[in-house]
Amino acid sequence: MNFKKSTPYAIMALAGVLGIGYLIYDYQKAQKEIIQFEADLKEFQEVKALKKEKQTIFLDSKDSSFNKKLNISFTGTRQIYCICITGGPGCGKTSVVTFLQERLKDFQYNVIVVPLLDDFILGQDQEIMQELDNLERNQMIIKKMMLMQNLLDYSKDLAQQVKDKDSIILCQGGILDLLSGLDEKEKAQMFEDLEEQFKPLATLRDKNYDAVIHLVTNAEGLQQNFYFGNSFINRDQEINKAIEADRRIQTLWMGHQNHFLIDNRGLTFDKKIQRAYKTVQKILGMEQTNIRWTKIGLKQITFPKDLHRTLIKITDIFLLDEKSQAQKELNRVRMRQVEGGIKQYYMISTKKSEKKDDIQFLRRMISFSQFHHIVNQNQNKIKILERLRYCFTFQNQMMQVDVIVSKQLGILRLAQSEGIETYNIPKWIVIDDRVDNNPKYDSFNLAQRKKI
Repeated sequence: MNFKKSTPYAIMALAGVLGIGYLIYDYQKAQKEIIQFEADLKEFQEVKALKKEKQTIFLDSKDSSFNKKLNISFTGTRQIYCICITGGPGCGKTSVVTFLQERLKDFQYNVIVVPLLDDFILGQDQEIMQELDNLERNQMIIKKMMLMQNLLDYSKDLAQQVKDKDSIILCQGGILDLLSGLDEKEKAQMFEDLEEQFKPLATLRDKNYDAVIHLVTNAEGLQQNFYFGNSFINRDQEINKAIEADRRIQTLWMGHQNHFLIDNRGLTFDKKIQRAYKTVQKILGMEQTNIRWTKIGLKQITFPKDLHRTLIKITDIFLLDEKSQAQKELNRVRMRQVEGGIKQYYMISTKKSEKKDDIQFLRRMISFSQFHHIVNQNQNKIKILERLRYCFTFQNQMMQVDVIVSKQLGILRLAQSEGIETYNIPKWIVIDDRVDNNPKYDSFNLAQRKKI
């Protein structure tokens, strides 16, 4: 037998067999996705058909005594949503954004993608900037941040020109990602050098983006996908360096009012993409559900000195009416301020049905004048709850600690993930019993009670 002549044909035959097998698998997988997509699209179109051109964005005027009483209506202009898809090296940003772009266009949205800046520069600036001193490097980072800000502003202006449909701006990475390579001292110096429009940090974080979805790097939990991707991207970073960079990016975005963390526990990469898609559906109101939190009473907590955390002051003002008393619909306005940042104001409605888990959570940002007007009109029918919220991550789990000083109460909040029932609690947190199903720990009931 002539091996030199036979070997190429054998390799070609083997490749053909493997290729056919992969095509069959890929076809079956695609068929399942198409069936699910068609079902989602049909449901979405049915909901769209029920809506009129002029509609109330925040609350349905048909059944909301709250809107009738205050004579508030949000109508007319199309909505623009700006969503930042961020994460550490090799987290899958490009794949997720591409998937979202295709799906959301089919759901009648105008989609604008703000690409990863390194796709243009191809990472060449990193090599050059390593040779610069701190002052020179900071100046280059500032110019890069301004470039990203201008690109984002242009995308928003472009979206405003679209009159016949809502627009979604998908950002591959956010402006704050550029600071992930700096330590705390360098970051402080950076913000002293930044122009006035970039101060404070909360302006860059909260005003630019309606929501931030953090994809944990595939280096932690999906290492087989870590090196898979666009061939022009340099992915020779070590696993530990990628994980460390991912943690730094997590802390930069901590405190954003709509910060979602998608880790890799129990997931394939396909399921990770689907979870990101479901998160976007919730942000857009395609699924009217709130983030689910496991709530546990606290006995004691001692924050480590090296734990990066964000402090948020939250004041909820509940508006008491018949629906609130029956707890079928709770209406409130909220003032929220990240430490060192600007104050933000919201109008929030929570509706509960007979089914325990069927909860609608609707939130819209309002101006200070609207906030002031609502509180003044209802000052004799309000209950106030003030809390300090500490946000941090531990082993890629999003955690929050609510401290209600007036009640001498602390509650640990753990973001629930689909299919994950267990949580890793840090040793420096001493927990009590779960309070998820205890109505006296609901925010509304806490506002009414003097003591627990």
